[in-house]
Amino acid sequence: MAESPSPIHACNSTAMRKAARRVTLLYDNAVGEAGIRSTQFAILAAIDAADGRPPTIKELAHSLVMESSALGHNLRPLEREGWVTLSAPDTDRRSRRLTLTPDGVAKVREAERLWRAAQDRFEQVLGAKAAAALRVALLGIANDERLLTLDD
Repeated sequence: MAESPSPIHACNSTAMRKAARRVTLLYDNAVGEAGIRSTQFAILAAIDAADGRPPTIKELAHSLVMESSALGHNLRPLEREGWVTLSAPDTDRRSRRLTLTPDGVAKVREAERLWRAAQDRFEQVLGAKAAAALRVALLGIANDERLLTLDD
């Protein structure tokens, strides 16, 4: 009778974390030339992509699959650098909205060029079709709320 693999070798979470650390290093090294980390780039790029309606912290955290408190922690240096502003409308002081400053837009544009190099390298190593399929699968996992619990 064959033994089942060790939990460490069969663990989906461990495999994803290992892969995520490797890929994060690639992107961190690339956008690091702009003085930011890949997490900061993702936040700035998501705010930039909001097209006309600045997101709230809660909306942005949800779209990035982050806890609001973790996003808040990551926003502090971006605010300190003058790349992001938080504003609360007079109608609802609880829903602070995030916008990029002109310096923040410039930082996103600078980092996009570097991000593109990392993106191209990833696709060169995996192949464009495999990278696209992987992205679809990973986004499917990220958006599947059934994975928040062990219940059916």
